[in-house]
Amino acid sequence: HGEYPRIVIGCGDPESSYELIQHAFNFAEEYQTPTMVLSEKHVYDCHMTVDPFKHKKIPIKRGLVTKKAELAKLQPSDRFKITKSGVSPRWIPGASKAHYHANSDEHNPDGTLTEEVKPVLEMIHKRHVRKFETIKKNLPAPRVFGVKKGADISFIGWGSSMNAMRDAIKASKKKVNYMHFDFVWPINDKAALKFFKENKNVHLIEGNLKGQLGKLIEAETGKKFKSKFLKYNGRPFYFEDVMDYIDKRSRAKRGS
Repeated sequence: HGEYPRIVIGCGDPESSYELIQHAFNFAEEYQTPTMVLSEKHVYDCHMTVDPFKHKKIPIKRGLVTKKAELAKLQPSDRFKITKSGVSPRWIPGASKAHYHANSDEHNPDGTLTEEVKPVLEMIHKRHVRKFETIKKNLPAPRVFGVKKGADISFIGWGSSMNAMRDAIKASKKKVNYMHFDFVWPINDKAALKFFKENKNVHLIEGNLKGQLGKLIEAETGKKFKSKFLKYNGRPFYFEDVMDYIDKRSRAKRGS
């Protein structure tokens, strides 16, 4: 079936593009799950000055069993073992005497194919419930720019909208804040709920026609945005766009 846990990351500027791809490789190996990195033409075509990237800032994490004592104890059934975290031991073939089957169909803990109901359900629950929750709990939280809470107007977004928002926050005379999701799936619904609770005039800013992240947040939190600031004419959000929107929308009564 097509259901599987995954991690989706969105780059917003040159620095995040450089760092998030490194996190993506780590997460893919640590959690043994597909990790997708979304990029934008605007991020890579625009010109901006950035601080030098810091090399070796993010350590490489393979998520492998490497200690000799642990490798010696491994059994074939450890490879896809049912664990509390949903993540099973993984080792490089040949590093241990324990062998396992690499199978794209549903399988038993040692990788051998199965179509029996009980082991199939156990594997599905391991991946889709326990592993998913482990990933969700350990991904970095969304970042908040501007005032921490009680803003006159607030925004939630992802991708390159971050650049225009950060400039507008500095320039606006109103209290503005912006929650930025680098990690768009699994969505951190707890952080979003807290943001809605602490700010009463929350708007979506998103560079597509359907407001895809906004729909996801509304579905997962049950909260509704005051309005959705969408742009889909092939241009990025400009500083002036955001400032005009803030001036028009921040007049809404706080707490309404």
